[in-house]
Amino acid sequence: MLATRENYRFTVAQYHHIGEIGIFPSEVRVELVDGLVRRMPPIDPPHASIVNRLNAALAAKLQGNAVVGIRNPIRLDNFNEPQP
Repeated sequence: MLATRENYRFTVAQYHHIGEIGIFPSEVRVELVDGLVRRMPPIDPPHASIVNRLNAALAAKLQGNAVVGIRNPIRLDNFNEPQP
């Protein structure tokens, strides 16, 4: 008989709890996607530069009409909190 691998789906509340108790080292970037905790690659200089330029352009264009946030998690439902 072959063993099957099953994933455990975390809720956003459980994901926050495991973060609070220090399961992952602070330098490790993770996000919750479809209930699975996924490791994120480090941000490299070209990516950071593009994000900063887009943020400045959008903030100027939408000034007073919207809030532009960068690198902040967004809770989409009970099993998804990606880090855009």
